Amino acid sequence: KASDDLPEPDTPVNTINSKGSRIKSTLLRL
Repeated sequence: KASDDLPEPDTPVNTINSKGSRIKSTLLRL
């Protein structure tokens, strides 16, 4: 199953990716 390869929502890597996406979205708005 592909879902088994996805990292858990509490993993630090996922949190970093979420923060990075937010920063990119804000920069694009500028």
